[in-house]
Amino acid sequence: MHTSGIAVTQELAKAFHDVADDENTLFVKFSIDLKDDKFVMLDVGKKTGDRTKDFEEAGKLLEPKTPSFIIIRGEDAARWVCIFYVPDNSPVKNKMVFASSSSALKTGLGVKFETEFPISAAEDCTYPEYQKVFATTNEDNILTWQERDAKATRYESHTGFDEVKVSAIMGIPIPAAETVEPDLKSLQAGSVNCVELILNPETEVLGSKSYNSTVSDLSANLPAKEPRYFLLQYKMDFEGKSEDHKVFIYYCPMSCIPKQKMFYSSSKATILKLLTQLGIEKVVNLEADTPAEITDQVIQNEIHPPKAEDTSFAKPKAGGRKTTGRRTMPKFNANK
Repeated sequence: MHTSGIAVTQELAKAFHDVADDENTLFVKFSIDLKDDKFVMLDVGKKTGDRTKDFEEAGKLLEPKTPSFIIIRGEDAARWVCIFYVPDNSPVKNKMVFASSSSALKTGLGVKFETEFPISAAEDCTYPEYQKVFATTNEDNILTWQERDAKATRYESHTGFDEVKVSAIMGIPIPAAETVEPDLKSLQAGSVNCVELILNPETEVLGSKSYNSTVSDLSANLPAKEPRYFLLQYKMDFEGKSEDHKVFIYYCPMSCIPKQKMFYSSSKATILKLLTQLGIEKVVNLEADTPAEITDQVIQNEIHPPKAEDTSFAKPKAGGRKTTGRRTMPKFNANK
């Protein structure tokens, strides 16, 4: 599973426990500081004595276009519920960072959770809606693991909340600059052999550059701290024949900031869908996090994996007269 790399600090966990230990505490609101890539605690709410009003109070803190987490007491007061709020109109990169940080928040707080309550609109933060989720969670306890897995897959494909499934369903619409389609068609026509695809984290628009490049030149000029997609028209000789291949490279250096990493990772399947729509099929996929992983040899091995050598030991044949392998003892004659 992809994660953002954002973790709960000891100071934040202590601050949470300080307020959570108060029996009158109903919920604690958290967000993510996207500039510093860290969780922040924003607000604390007190119990109203009525579950319906409890959820109404929590819903009042949800803002348009701004994802957040509200950790609220569950049906069992010793357990908590993570209200995971990601509005549909929030920026794509924000959705990805929050989706990939949910597990880290729950783990880092060090308390037991009843369930997760994912919503995309503030008006959905109601007690009746939560009860539906809670009832479903209880039903899951009697399902087999295969049934739970199938159910989770259907749910995540519908909501797009899970960071891995978001890519799988290609559910993130990304506007493309006017240069993208002409650049990709130029590669198809053979005018260039490389198209560099760039996601702008501010505008969330896919841009492009097209040019001719060798693999070694491409590897030598990769950005040190920013991800990239590349589509190559790769020519090679194999077993005496000339071959042409489309090679898609997703490059993501380890030093890039978490939100960019998640933006590119979660958008990859959408980019591949765009290529298919433009008639670019049978693409060889390659992922790399260092320039050293982008070489002619790596690409060729991906296209034609080396055959494993036969290292089995052949038992040598025995020479001379055949034997049974059993020692024959002389017979004892008692009449001698």
